[in-house]
Amino acid sequence: MAEKKETKKNKKNIDSKPLEGVDTKAKKEKAPKMKTRTTTFYIGPGVKRGILDNGTIFRGSLPKEVEKLKEKYKSIIPLFVSGENYVKAINEVNEPGKRMNILFNRALEEVYKK
Repeated sequence: MAEKKETKKNKKNIDSKPLEGVDTKAKKEKAPKMKTRTTTFYIGPGVKRGILDNGTIFRGSLPKEVEKLKEKYKSIIPLFVSGENYVKAINEVNEPGKRMNILFNRALEEVYKK
C-alpha cells in the first residue's frame, strides 16, 4: 500500500498547469457603496393634515410640500430630528421648560395663530 501512495505523489496532474492568456488571479473589487437614506422624524404640531402631522417619519429627502411648509412656518424647522436623536427629543417635548418643549409651543402658536 505504501507504494501506491508514493506513485500518486509522483504523478503530475495535467490540469494543474496555468491557462495561457487567462488571468487566473481573482480581482478584488469593492462593492458599490449603498446610499444610506436618512430617517427624519417630525415631532411638532400638525400643520397640514395628511402631509405634516406629529410623528410623521420621512425616509430620504423631504417632499416638496414639506419644504414649502418649512419656509412658511420657520418655527417648525428645529422639530425635524434625526432617528438617532428622536428619543431624546421626544422626551424633551413632553417635559415643560425643556428646549424642545419651548420650540414645540412656539411652533404651535405660529401654526394656529388666529
